[in-house]
Amino acid sequence: MPMTALEGEKEEKKLFSIYLAGTFEKLKVGKIVYLDWRDYFKKRLGEIWPDLEFYDPREDTPQGEIAEFVSEDSFGVRESDVVFYYMTNNAGDVGASSEITIGTENNKLSIICLGPRVGAPHPFLMGKARRILIGLEIAIIYFSKLAEFGFSLDGEFKAYGYAMGLKRR
Repeated sequence: MPMTALEGEKEEKKLFSIYLAGTFEKLKVGKIVYLDWRDYFKKRLGEIWPDLEFYDPREDTPQGEIAEFVSEDSFGVRESDVVFYYMTNNAGDVGASSEITIGTENNKLSIICLGPRVGAPHPFLMGKARRILIGLEIAIIYFSKLAEFGFSLDGEFKAYGYAMGLKRR
């Protein structure tokens, strides 16, 4: 039986790589407005774990005038260890839905993070994600702890338990 991304370690990477799926959308944190939520996410996690790698479709794939799912995005998903879908509205995003599906089909750690305007993801998506997180701050804590505990199934459970324990407080 082949190893999944969580069971095997990629020797060329110090930690793990995260594909950043979701709508291209500004994010306001306090008085600072980020051009996209990915900028904030990468900044925060990069401060904690500078060796984390990110696949950002805005920068790593050719985008047209309108942001859309392009074939190179599926390559990025397959090359990453994690597919992180930040869901910013109840309607979701067709491209991100495709990316998380491709990630699941390729045994990637697929995570949906619900933004503040999301009540619940569509039931179809619930089956595509291994984990559901609520809010970018919890996601940042989760990934920070996953890097600390190790990119393994055991590390994943510990990181999720830690992040969810914080959410309940």
